[in-house]
Amino acid sequence: SQFQRVNNDEFPRLINYLENATTTNNREHALKIQIQNAYNLPYQQLLATVSSTQNADGGFGLDAGYGSDALSTLYVLHTYEATNQPVAPLLYYILNQVEPDGAMRFTTSSDPSYYLVNKTLESLAPYRGMTVGDPGNPANTFSIDAKIAALLTFLVTRYDPAAQTLLACPHDALPSKVLRPLICAPYRHQPRKS
Repeated sequence: SQFQRVNNDEFPRLINYLENATTTNNREHALKIQIQNAYNLPYQQLLATVSSTQNADGGFGLDAGYGSDALSTLYVLHTYEATNQPVAPLLYYILNQVEPDGAMRFTTSSDPSYYLVNKTLESLAPYRGMTVGDPGNPANTFSIDAKIAALLTFLVTRYDPAAQTLLACPHDALPSKVLRPLICAPYRHQPRKS
């Protein structure tokens, strides 16, 4: 490589670990499936295991029997995208977790999470311009653009330009060079590459 840093065995060892590690929950399963898919390794059995844990609300919990949460559902969303599985129920669940002001929380009693807001923004960007309906009631729909706008507004209204950080979040600060592209970047519907 141009950096001459690949003449060791670290990368193959990492891939070997990721291919062969025993995963223990849906997030880990989802990442392993993505790696197996990328390296043309069989992943269907593990994908079936993950799919069998989908909850009635369209989301996924950390594991079978757990209530749905946005982060686990985002992990599985990326896996479903990579393996060409239907994503509408997952998108609906995720969109349903975005509060009217754009906040997202890990639990109903937790503070809003900038991390979860950003992760959701990144995940929704390829679907800009789309609307997603409730699988049980197609008349109930969400505009992905409206949810992206709410998420961005949440971040913008909590940004301190003088300090170049998000307010009340010194451990989770987001410098302006990161926030500015999030706010100004044109979101285009571009399918993820597998």
